[in-house]
Amino acid sequence: MTNPFLQEGNEPDGTIFVYVQLPGVIWPEEREALYGQPLDAELRLAGIGYVSGGGTMQGAPDEAGNCPILFCSVDVDTIDVDAARGLLRDHLPELGCPPGTTIQWEDFQDRFDGEHWHIAEQRSAEKE
Repeated sequence: MTNPFLQEGNEPDGTIFVYVQLPGVIWPEEREALYGQPLDAELRLAGIGYVSGGGTMQGAPDEAGNCPILFCSVDVDTIDVDAARGLLRDHLPELGCPPGTTIQWEDFQDRFDGEHWHIAEQRSAEKE
C-alpha cells in the first residue's frame, strides 16, 4: 500500500482533525519552524497525516494598542487519531514544547505538564 501523505497536495479525504495548542509567546514563523515543519514531516513519513495549518491567539489590546500572544496552535489532519496522538506525544517534548501543551480531539485532550503526558482527559473551558 502506498503512503498517500508523501506527495503534498495529494492527501486523502476523510481525515480527522486534531488540534495542538502550545501556550506562551510563539510567533507564527517560529511556530512553523519549531513545530509545523518537523511534525508535518514525521506525520507524513508515518503515513498517518499531515499538518494542515496553524494559528496564533492574541489577547485584548493593551494601552499602546499591542495585542499579546496567548498561545499558538498547530492543526493536524489524520487518518488515525491514536497513532497521531502517540507520534505527537513522542515528538513535541523533543521539539521543546512548553508545559501546558495539549493535543485536542473531540471532547478530549492529552496534556503535557513539563515531564509527563496526562492522557485522554475530558476537555473543559477551564483547561483551554
